[in-house]
Amino acid sequence: MNNILIFGDSITAGRGVKKVKNWTSKLSSVFDAKNTYETIIYNLAIPGETSKDLIQRINFECQTRTKKLTNNDAISIVIAIGINDSRNIGTHDELNTPLDVFRQNIETLIDIAHKFTNDLIFIGPTPVIENKMSLGEHLYFLNKNIAEYNKNIKEICNTRRVNFIDITDGWLNFDYEKLLAEDGIHLNELGHEKIFEKILPFIDKNFSSFDSFQILKQELSLSDNDIKILQSKFSDKRFCINSLLLGQSFDEIPEIIFAGICLRKDIDEICLSTVYQILMPIKIASYLKIPAVIILPIKEESFLQTKFASEYTALGEKLEKGIKNIAKDLGNIKVQVINTSTMEGNDKIKKTLEKLRIVLPEIESRYLFTISEIKPSKIVHFRKRILADKRSIAGHSFYFMNQISGLNKFLLVEDINQSNCPIYARRFEQSKHVNFLALLSLPNMSGNKPMFNSEKDERLLLGMDENYYRNAWNKSSESVRNLYLETLKLLDSHETKIYNFEYFLKNMKKVSNYF
Repeated sequence: MNNILIFGDSITAGRGVKKVKNWTSKLSSVFDAKNTYETIIYNLAIPGETSKDLIQRINFECQTRTKKLTNNDAISIVIAIGINDSRNIGTHDELNTPLDVFRQNIETLIDIAHKFTNDLIFIGPTPVIENKMSLGEHLYFLNKNIAEYNKNIKEICNTRRVNFIDITDGWLNFDYEKLLAEDGIHLNELGHEKIFEKILPFIDKNFSSFDSFQILKQELSLSDNDIKILQSKFSDKRFCINSLLLGQSFDEIPEIIFAGICLRKDIDEICLSTVYQILMPIKIASYLKIPAVIILPIKEESFLQTKFASEYTALGEKLEKGIKNIAKDLGNIKVQVINTSTMEGNDKIKKTLEKLRIVLPEIESRYLFTISEIKPSKIVHFRKRILADKRSIAGHSFYFMNQISGLNKFLLVEDINQSNCPIYARRFEQSKHVNFLALLSLPNMSGNKPMFNSEKDERLLLGMDENYYRNAWNKSSESVRNLYLETLKLLDSHETKIYNFEYFLKNMKKVSNYF
């Protein structure tokens, strides 16, 4: 069950409009239309509430409404606070809550809310019509103060990686007076409609029917117990900005993003799965405003397929070009590419192997990329495969990432099938940990196997004509199409509403042009 706890003041409580016209009631209507048993929305707003008032009760309110929930229940907390804090009192420009105290209160509210969920949304205060207010000579609001308090909420939310919906800035540049009631403070029906339109995409994203773990179960033929174990491993959701992300190992704000790309079969043609593995870490780096490092394991693949060494070298050059183009398109994100076939990349891996003294018995190598409790029975594992796997473990180590970046807090963004590599690397690094953010494997066109591990006719390839993409669209089930569209949406900054074949075709061509 989905549970949405909304905190705020008289504006959120809906003062001045009929209950059904309040933005929180409109939100309830949307979820009721989908399933009346699936979502509960609690409007916990109190007129006159300040940040200090909310701190005194939010922990109790959340505990009361979540104590009977199970691990399968989802929680979002929405906080719309600040306008009463910014209120002027007296003739000497005294504010109800001094700005430094207000900032600390917002930090405290985030800390308390994060005890219950990482799905936290702050809504900024709304501006007023100053010459309409009738609160008295010594009790009034000024838009300059509302804007300043709004700015501080926004700054804190950006630092703490919390969703923030900015109302003040947008409305002050708009004819906002028609959105307010006669008192010049509260919202009229149109104002509530505007707030509803702004918040719905944030809430709907959190409570989508898109269940990535169930997709993973089907794709990899996992058991219910496998899924339960994986959910416990990747329980933190702080950086899950897209439904293709399963969760991360633990909650830590990183200094840099790392990612290693599985590209074994791309010497034929680059496929969408490879783009997805590149695009997601860069997108998260963009979201967090930090640099990224993308590792291309060209030498490891050349070990395994010596006769294709020159093709892998050419592939490395092509991928490096595409990575730079994607990083530029997503906002000139600082991205470093480490190609393990170059002297620098190879030396870093070799030094890590020697420093950590990584060993990998043949049987361990067989299980390295298996996330199911049921281990493969195949015994044959030639020496070069083991060497390539040892190098992969080295590339997933804290030591290697520290040597590359000089930093100490990493978020490793990779396909969940790679998740055992950093865990194995820990055996040789004492207590050092790398935070792993697991991606759902992008499936092949039949939806029965990861695309990166499928044959050419099941991989969605780049650089093809319209007829190829139409056939691929028709061949794929609706659930598989949705996964491809979720990937392509990462490039779409215009919030397109219609996701059809034309959208798919346009963005497959766009992706192809990167390379």
